[in-house]
Amino acid sequence: MAEFVHLHVHSHYSILDGMSKVPDLVDKCMRTGMRAMALTDHGNMFGIKDLKDYVKKVNGAPKKKVKECEENIEKETDPAKKAELEAELVKLKEKAEASCRSSLSSVRRLTALVVRCMTRIRR
Repeated sequence: MAEFVHLHVHSHYSILDGMSKVPDLVDKCMRTGMRAMALTDHGNMFGIKDLKDYVKKVNGAPKKKVKECEENIEKETDPAKKAELEAELVKLKEKAEASCRSSLSSVRRLTALVVRCMTRIRR
């Protein structure tokens, strides 16, 4: 089955057309398994900065946990605890990979898609 990408989404920056905040839109996309969406606000592109920043924050959280776990493994001297941390690291890496697959992972692609849609609408 082909993945669905919503190509006509308005945020609260779109006067008279949208009322959803960008983080809420991204969270909804992630919950429903959408990997991308096109933000097509009328008259401005303020929502793109929010979109880029929030997606970067969401995608960075699992990576940050992996990095912290790797640092804890390096500091640990007890072999038993080190083995536990390594097992936890494997689980965290799997979660991070799954999160990136299910989230809006390509901010550049999203921004390009938005710009393309905005250009197409204005013609």
